[in-house]
This record gives sequence, structure tokens and C-alpha cells, in this order.
Amino acid sequence: MATLDDAAEIAKVHMRSWEVAYRGLIADDYIQDRNAKRPEQFRSMLSGENTTHYVILKEECIVGLLSMGLSRDDDADATRYEVYGIYLHPDYFRQGIGSIAMAYAFDTARQLGMKTISLWVLQGNEQAIGFYQKQGFSFDGSTKQVVYGIEKTVLRMRASVFPRNPTEFELK
Repeated sequence: MATLDDAAEIAKVHMRSWEVAYRGLIADDYIQDRNAKRPEQFRSMLSGENTTHYVILKEECIVGLLSMGLSRDDDADATRYEVYGIYLHPDYFRQGIGSIAMAYAFDTARQLGMKTISLWVLQGNEQAIGFYQKQGFSFDGSTKQVVYGIEKTVLRMRASVFPRNPTEFELK
């Protein structure tokens, strides 16, 4: 699990990920404003007991963040897990790291007796949607509005829990 000592590096990864993944989907000035707050946000999140945030390491360097836990959705039952977020530094996109992190999420959910995993994705984020579909997720018809400077739509995707095998990347 991520620790307070990881906060600065996690913030850097998260900021770069947002700058690349959300370019053209969220206004640049909004991303810059949010990024200015990231270091303190992660220090605050990790200062208490952390049970949901994991760093993704490659050769002992933090290259990503996986956040997950019980579903926060009002319509969730006790058998739904949720990926709150998965963010990789852009230098590590398309190297299989996200798939390994997602396998870890599936394994964790299965070990906890969960039946499904859900996540929310920004409408129009085709790269993320394609990645999630390859991981077995599909849209379940639920949407909600979020404010990222302006109101945006996020779509819920869901997948059945099934076994996966993480390999060379470590999550702590």
C-alpha cells in the first residue's frame, strides 16, 4: 500500500497522467489548477490509515497508482468492488503495466468474495474505454455528472471477477 513517503511521487505521476490522458477532454487550465493541489491532496489522503491506494512499481520506481475498494455507488450490493482510479505516468503507457495492475484489482476482489468490479470513465476517453474493454469491462447503462471545471458525463463500466496473474510489476 502507498505510504505518506510516497505522496510526492504519486502526485507527480497523477499530474502527468491527467495532463496526457485528459488533454482535449478537460480544460487545460482546470487540469493545471487541480495539479497544483495534488501534492497536498496525496499527503492528506495518505496521512491516515490507507487501505485503498497502491503504488505501482517498476524497478523500485513509482510509475503508477491504483486505488480500489468496496463500491461507493448507492445501488451497489455487498459483492461489488470498485476501481476508484488507475493512473500511470505517460512514459509507462502501453507496456502492460495497467493490465497487471488491473489483474491485481481482480485478484483482490475475488479473494474478498466479490462478484463484480465497477469503475467510472469520462465519456469520450476512448483510450481508457478501450483499455477497460480489453480487461473485460462493459458499460452497464449508468451515468452521472461530475464537474471538472464544467459539467462532464462519466459512464459506469462493470466486469465479472475472474482470475488473473500479475507478473513482473509489484504493487505495494
